Amino acid sequence: MDVLIAGAVLVIILPLFITVAVLLALDGSGNGVFYRARRVGRGGREINVLKFRKMRDEAGPAITAGEDPRFTRIGKVLAATKLDELPQLLNVLGGHMSLVGPRPEDPRFVAMHQQAFATILTVRPGITGASQLAYAREAEILDGGDPVSDYVERVLPRKLEIDAHYVAVKSVVGDIRLLCWTAVAMILRRDVAVHRDTLQCSLRSRQPAMAPRTQASTGRVVAGIGARDMSPSLLLPPGSSTGGHGSSTVVAAHSAEPGRPREPVAIQPMSQVHYGTVAVVSAAPTVIER
Repeated sequence: MDVLIAGAVLVIILPLFITVAVLLALDGSGNGVFYRARRVGRGGREINVLKFRKMRDEAGPAITAGEDPRFTRIGKVLAATKLDELPQLLNVLGGHMSLVGPRPEDPRFVAMHQQAFATILTVRPGITGASQLAYAREAEILDGGDPVSDYVERVLPRKLEIDAHYVAVKSVVGDIRLLCWTAVAMILRRDVAVHRDTLQCSLRSRQPAMAPRTQASTGRVVAGIGARDMSPSLLLPPGSSTGGHGSSTVVAAHSAEPGRPREPVAIQPMSQVHYGTVAVVSAAPTVIER
């Protein structure tokens, strides 16, 4: 089934595929059209995951932050639109990947969590999946100063939980649902929230206007909270909302009761309600007006 769908999709998008390849060939970077990323596939075997090359020099951190200086002009567009992932359809045709499955990880990260990956690697990795949808904007919320450490300590453990849960409840119907949500996210250009217990998906609300970030000690506004402005340190606590099933933009507590004056609500480190709600604030004491 995966091979048939991947083959059909490749035929449909062939003009786009060729156009991107030609633009990369004319880009002048001299590094070729494709990049082969070493990843770990089913059974722990290493595979080369194909991507359109989006950087001038692939040497550097294994994790890409949002403003990585290695991006080419075309590479930034490919990364933002996820078009760099299209060559992975060839991996599906080769039998190394599935359309839906856990995200293939770098061997160095797999070595850090061998017990968790022992379960996850019983299935083929996928181009899309629950963790891919939940962390579609992963590069934007990583600490630009040390993206690798931030990824290993904060993001990767949560992605492993999602992928392990996916493997436990994997079904054809579930895979079709994730494919449909992937199509929705790409066509509507909207982010998708993934529930941690059920893997049910829903559209996140659109990014609202920037909300002020205030110091608890003085009440002084120090910055706005936006997708590119937040330092990843705290997660959305249960009992809070983002206007939807999660957001990587502005955190807001529940509204005050009618007639009750607005008051600051401290955000403390607690487990998130929905994966992908990496709506985080700085390590300094922070409050949100409600």
